[in-house]
Amino acid sequence: MNDIKNNENKELVKLKFDEWKNDKGTLFDILNDNVTWTVSGKGDFSGVYKGKKDFMDRAVIPINEQLTTKIQPELGEIIAEGDTVWIN
Repeated sequence: MNDIKNNENKELVKLKFDEWKNDKGTLFDILNDNVTWTVSGKGDFSGVYKGKKDFMDRAVIPINEQLTTKIQPELGEIIAEGDTVWIN
């Protein structure tokens, strides 16, 4: 049963990346309101964000405001364990 759930979650992430790439939504549409998002490194936006609103307000929106061109998402490895999904 876990393998089915894991595969469903991976497929959902793939779908959202495809929609994002085609300007039909973003990956952020499926984030749980209580998500914990970690940005590795030492940059301005590195750190741990608690909740979708925190992540959107302090990272996603400010980053998008600084861009001169839109993000072209590319999906790497997806690891899923139940409702937890890691994207690399």
